[in-house]
Amino acid sequence: MPKGWGYTQLGKLIEEPKYGTSKKCTYAPEGAGVLRIPNIVNGSIDTTDLKYAQFDDTEKASYNLMSGDILIIRSNGSVSI
Repeated sequence: MPKGWGYTQLGKLIEEPKYGTSKKCTYAPEGAGVLRIPNIVNGSIDTTDLKYAQFDDTEKASYNLMSGDILIIRSNGSVSI
């Protein structure tokens, strides 16, 4: 463990975990970009294969990544799809 780090419970680091969206997404560049499992590669966000969806203002506020957010991606996805 790096110097200065310590153990803590995940609940002390996050306000409210969210699943994300299951809204229908398309490659048509209309609306907001949606990060999917294949968009997270080697610890970085890759937007070369981005899909898009239409969200209302409440959904946009809920799903928008902010500085300091913790992004967790399921590991059972296939990059080849």
